[in-house]
Amino acid sequence: MFQVTGKKSYARVREELKASKGQDPSRLEMFRACFSKDGTTKNLEASNAIVSTDATT
Repeated sequence: MFQVTGKKSYARVREELKASKGQDPSRLEMFRACFSKDGTTKNLEASNAIVSTDATT
């Protein structure tokens, strides 16, 4: 799977999400933030992972 965060670290993404939401992001929110951009993914594997987690929650 390909990240779409570039040089931005996971910690920085987490802090940005925390600042915008007012609480710590869930693992699913972190996954979506790091592997999709504007709702689209870079590959089928990441897309399938997001769809399968949506189906289980």
